[in-house]
Amino acid sequence: MAENQIKFQSILPIWMLLYFSHFILLFLTLTLLIDTILIYLLLKYFQIKMKSEVFIRTIVMAWILGFSAEIISLIFLQLMGIFFKEVDCYNIYSNGISVSTHLATVVISIVLTFFLTRFLFLKVAISRSNAFIMAIILSILSAPWLFIVPTNTLY
Repeated sequence: MAENQIKFQSILPIWMLLYFSHFILLFLTLTLLIDTILIYLLLKYFQIKMKSEVFIRTIVMAWILGFSAEIISLIFLQLMGIFFKEVDCYNIYSNGISVSTHLATVVISIVLTFFLTRFLFLKVAISRSNAFIMAIILSILSAPWLFIVPTNTLY
């Protein structure tokens, strides 16, 4: 019996790693798809022509920069949960401080994504006014809105 327990406990972390890696891969793919659709629609709306290589590079860089902003805002949320015991990182609606912290996390992600993507759009020779509007739209629509959903409703 003890030998079976040892085998199970040595196999279980490998199974968990496979489960989480597929979930993360799905999440990354969905965010890339959303960013691609948003950038494509924004470029069509503003009638901006772009070579396919520049278009693909812009999408990938916007995806990486947006994901980096989300990671930074997630680190903020976790640090707030560590240093302030009133902040509940798992149930946003447990108290007012948790609600304001989760909303601040989304706002931090939006602001970081805005500045990073505006810089990116200016680098690919999009006009300053179009880059500003495109960055606002992209940062708001691709914000991590799932941060305001309590995690205890997901499991």
